Amino acid sequence: MATPTPQIRRSAPPKVRTLSLCANCPAKCCHDLVLVIDKPKTKRDVKHYTWQLQYDTVRIAITGKKWHTVYEGRCIYLNENNLCTIYDRRPKLCREHNPPNCEHYSKWYDVMIETPEELRDYLKAEKKRKKAKQKEKRKKKGKGKKRKKG
Repeated sequence: MATPTPQIRRSAPPKVRTLSLCANCPAKCCHDLVLVIDKPKTKRDVKHYTWQLQYDTVRIAITGKKWHTVYEGRCIYLNENNLCTIYDRRPKLCREHNPPNCEHYSKWYDVMIETPEELRDYLKAEKKRKKAKQKEKRKKKGKGKKRKKG
């Protein structure tokens, strides 16, 4: 007797839903792979990220001080209705992902960089902001010394 081949696709929705908040979501958490990366510190880092951004499926997201590479895609276990076909045995990371801290309810990033030019412009602006901040800091420090003497 032949061993039956396990079915990957589900014909009915999962018996247990994650949360009611997920009911009308198009499975946004099951699209795009997001990996934490280091903020570029060297010219080599910038060149590497610039090279990655030449692909239309790659973006860089910045949240606070954390940088992420975003690879566009779709989980291979989603069916045509955006339901997980391995819901009962989905990975721990998927089980722990919870609204309302998800991309369906709010923007999870502060800055989204999509092209090499946007990266260049962002880094240039950051450099200007950093210089202005240092200048302001020195200015405040100078005023404080003058008060102490006087």
